[in-house]
Amino acid sequence: MYNQDPRSGKEVKVNRVVRIWVNNGEDVKVPNIIGLELLEARSRLKGLNIQIETIDYYPSNQKYNTILGVYPKPGTKLEINQKISILVSSQQMIDPSVMPNITGLDLNDAREMLKQIGLEIGSISQTNDPTLPINTIISTNPAAGTKIQRGQKVSVVINNGASAKKRAKSNEEIINRSRDNINEKEIEKTIDDTINQIDNNSQKKLLNKNDKQQNNGNTPASPPNNSNSGGTSSEPNTGGGDDDN
Repeated sequence: MYNQDPRSGKEVKVNRVVRIWVNNGEDVKVPNIIGLELLEARSRLKGLNIQIETIDYYPSNQKYNTILGVYPKPGTKLEINQKISILVSSQQMIDPSVMPNITGLDLNDAREMLKQIGLEIGSISQTNDPTLPINTIISTNPAAGTKIQRGQKVSVVINNGASAKKRAKSNEEIINRSRDNINEKEIEKTIDDTINQIDNNSQKKLLNKNDKQQNNGNTPASPPNNSNSGGTSSEPNTGGGDDDN
């Protein structure tokens, strides 16, 4: 399992469904890098996301920096985050008057090797090679095989990995990105719905206000409370006229 939702440490309700993701069972196997030059071997291992734990050197008639062996052996399935060890050919004897081949080595390993023959790393330039691990030495000045003097400084170019080639996204990255997109879309939808509700509510209030104004302006006046028609009033006969004798 390499991912879960909700993530660890988050409080959840009882009976909450927890989703988990596991790998698809495709195991990484140790490639056959025996006979390859160290720089090429490291590039191939980098492409498979396999890390090197140790590099040991052994005197051999093989070309310098040639891979002599690898452990676990080629074809072995690696556990998650398991690293490998490799055995590399070295020169029978390091000649202190000749620049050794340190290309393919890590910067720190190269520094230790040069120290053995009285040399030291001088200027360090950087370049981008997405096929190699960071701090791998790509070239040197003086070049390998050149006559050198004790105490001379060696300029090197190393890989800084700053502009690494875009790699394929892992399943975990795709899942996390999709989940972020869903959350963003839900937030955007909530905002849009809220704005729409506010607009609709404002329109309803405006319509109600207009209706009230129209009703108030068109209401007819109530007629006066008059029981007689024709506008003349009739007083009751109080007997104030001439009496008949």
